[in-house]
Amino acid sequence: MAEPIDVDELPHRAWRMTLTVEADSEDELVRALEQIATEFSLGYMRSSFASGGCASGWNGDTEHRPEMSNARYFEEVKTYRAAESARRAQKEAKRE
Repeated sequence: MAEPIDVDELPHRAWRMTLTVEADSEDELVRALEQIATEFSLGYMRSSFASGGCASGWNGDTEHRPEMSNARYFEEVKTYRAAESARRAQKEAKRE
């Protein structure tokens, strides 16, 4: 059975990566992002990770929710937006 939808938290897809990347130049930033993509595709960086060198560095977290399908994601977005609309309407009603 699927977990109930938390209408206070913005839904997210099956994979989520939070990433901070720093670099000394645009070229180094591109190289760092390419390296991150390569390492991720090889199966590394499946939880918390960090790396750095002379011209760039990065750290982040990866979360995988295998139960989250594309259809479920959009259902959660729909539910979240309805809850947000209800909260806004309630705030407006209190102002009147």
